[in-house]
Order: sequence, then structure tokens, then C-alpha cells
Amino acid sequence: MGSGYAAISRFLTTIFTSLLPMPTDSFLIPVVIPLGDIGEIRRTQHAFINPAVTIILRMGVGGHGVPPLGSPDGRVRYKFASFWNRNHMVRALQHSVNNFREMLEAEKKACYSDLRFFFSLIFLVVCVLFIYLLIYYYLL
Repeated sequence: MGSGYAAISRFLTTIFTSLLPMPTDSFLIPVVIPLGDIGEIRRTQHAFINPAVTIILRMGVGGHGVPPLGSPDGRVRYKFASFWNRNHMVRALQHSVNNFREMLEAEKKACYSDLRFFFSLIFLVVCVLFIYLLIYYYLL
């Protein structure tokens, strides 16, 4: 029977899925989704029997790999069914997306602090030059 695998890295999640039941894993199609593109992760059902994971991308983000499901709100959706442990998959994906977002926020704060230091340094240099010019003109 066909099977699928999921791999989650620091920036991406890759889900290897088969569209048809195949006897080997050589027919798996990778769907690579950047963690920053994921807007929502849901526990769903496929055909009212199989547990599934639905990944909904943020508005304006295109599809990745396999053609996505259509949706009325215009967001791209992917549904991956037949996970042995769907709840574990959902928790792992949510944890990875949260870690990715926290990492982005930490990088923004570090960038802002570097910018503040840079502008305070420029302000200090301008003040020193202004004082130097005042002293120079005062002595003339």
C-alpha cells in the first residue's frame, strides 16, 4: 500500500505523499512547505474515516509541489491523510511553526537593537563634531 513520510527541519516541512497506492516508496511525491508560509494547521478527517492533517497556507502564498485543494476564501490548502499518529504530527508541526516564528521575532529584536546602537553612535559622532565646530568658531 502507499504510504507517506514527513520531515520537519528548521525552516521547512517536507511531506512525501503518494497520490495512488503503490507497492514501493519510489513513487512518493515531495511537497515542500516553508514554515513561514503556514497559516493554520488542523486535525481533519478524510472520507469520514481516515484521520488527516490539513495545512492552510497564509493568504497570498502560492502552492508548493502537488496541486493544492481549492478553497472558498482563496487560501491554499493541503490535506494529508492516513497518518498513523495524526495528533503527534499536528503537535510536531505546530511546535516547529511556533519555534520558527519565535526565531523570526528574536532576529527582528536583534536587528532593531543593532540599528538603535548604530543610530546612537551616529548621533554621538554628530554631537562631537558639532561641539568641535562650536569650539573652533569660538576661538577664531
